[in-house]
Amino acid sequence: MSRPKSREQQALEQRLETLSKYLDSDPENCRLIEETINILMQLQRFDQAHELIHRALKLQPNQPNIRYQLASLLMYTGKHSEAVSIFYALLEQGHTHPSIRYNLAYALSYLSEFKEAERLFIDRQQRSYTDHSNPISRENSIEDKEVMQSELLSFHPEAPLLLAKIEFHLAKTELSEKLLKIYTEAASEHGHYPPASVAEAYGLLALLALDDEKLKEAEQLSNSAMTIDPQNREGRIVQAYITLSHNQLEQAQSAFEKIIKENPLSFRSWFGLGVVHMALQTFEKSEEALKRAVEIHNNNMGAWNLLAWTQLAQNSLDKAEETLRLSIDIEPNFSETHGVFALVKLLKNDIEAAEKECEKSIQLDQNAFSGHFANALILSHRGEKERGERIIENLLNHPMGDEQTPLSEKMVMLLQSVSKNIRH
Repeated sequence: MSRPKSREQQALEQRLETLSKYLDSDPENCRLIEETINILMQLQRFDQAHELIHRALKLQPNQPNIRYQLASLLMYTGKHSEAVSIFYALLEQGHTHPSIRYNLAYALSYLSEFKEAERLFIDRQQRSYTDHSNPISRENSIEDKEVMQSELLSFHPEAPLLLAKIEFHLAKTELSEKLLKIYTEAASEHGHYPPASVAEAYGLLALLALDDEKLKEAEQLSNSAMTIDPQNREGRIVQAYITLSHNQLEQAQSAFEKIIKENPLSFRSWFGLGVVHMALQTFEKSEEALKRAVEIHNNNMGAWNLLAWTQLAQNSLDKAEETLRLSIDIEPNFSETHGVFALVKLLKNDIEAAEKECEKSIQLDQNAFSGHFANALILSHRGEKERGERIIENLLNHPMGDEQTPLSEKMVMLLQSVSKNIRH
């Protein structure tokens, strides 16, 4: 049994019927064609819209409004790369209406071209949008102030959310959080925003709180997201990590696996699954999950570090060393990488190299867990066994950082299980 049509849908269909009659008597009227295409796209009758667009382009091949509609249709039907080409061509021809830039930014973000998408929000004149050799294209940094002053933010109600997601993926967390709060406050005030979008905003805020290890805030925000939309993916990811922090390993594993089934490219879910298997000491499965995580997000040092730990736990020293070298190529100054490298060198009986890596780890971060752990084992190797054991006991019983944060304690517990396997 089909659902009853909404008043809006009924009105659109009535208008479509009227336009169709007008077009029968005036088939080359481009204004009528444009309005008809808009209504067909709102009704998601994409095949009919596509047919009408091509009919219009035969009449006026360079008509910008029709080309814009074609790009929008391609975007709605998942052909984002083709849409991007048309949007860029329109900009280069001098058509700079905010709707073109907004939709281009949307399509680019879908293609994970986040830096390019961010550029579209910057109101600068006299620049080429497609010449990637020009100075503006080469800029590595865009000021937050410029972004917040963008006219696009007020062009469309969803614009702050789109830009927040772009900045989230560019690791500009403070700016992303500011934009998400602007969006959720506006949604609360006006009350007509799409529920799925509002839930996504709360879910992203929950992820940001989780990254800051603010577990209570993360849980509250994820609850807000899932109250609006129980299937909100960001909220479910946060809930899975909360479950993990409470040592409910089977429930966390099930939650991560369900999300991965829906979205095989969910980095956080693969990473979480890897952590679960570390806790269960099923290290082969942990290694498999963490390999998928670094394939998806290869500049996340935490994932590379845990992958090396899982390989150490299996006594796969050569594999661990290869992982660490790849990690150092990406980020040479991550303290934990050098600490784990010290452990590998120590277990390969290269004491001089182990001491060098251990020293570098602690120089980079005085609280480097792996650096101090490696130092303890080096001391034991030198015959200072009691001193080394005191350092290890202190590391495993006194989490560094915020002692009120269960996730920090959880991670130390996981590393403890790995450490025991290394020592025996």
